[in-house]
Amino acid sequence: MTPRYRVTLSEDERSRLEELARSGKTATHTFIHARALLLCDAGPHGSPWKVADVAEALGVTPRTIEHLKERFVEEGIEAALQRKPRAKPPGFALTVPLTLA
Repeated sequence: MTPRYRVTLSEDERSRLEELARSGKTATHTFIHARALLLCDAGPHGSPWKVADVAEALGVTPRTIEHLKERFVEEGIEAALQRKPRAKPPGFALTVPLTLA
């Protein structure tokens, strides 16, 4: 089966992702996304891994890697490195009942 989305990194993108993956001050999700894109790189500077292998190596699901590749191809590197914004804010439940005095 051919991959749905093919990640091809330029030299600049690759060096930026390598720096993010090496620095110790990167948020965990950014580190995982940068590392996944580097492992999926099918350009002249990379040898692509299979999605399942990347997911297993990074401790995420294959679907996460597919979504990441899709965002990179369709929206660019910035969108791929950031978390998707929530469609609506999370709701919350009151644990203490309100009483009116």
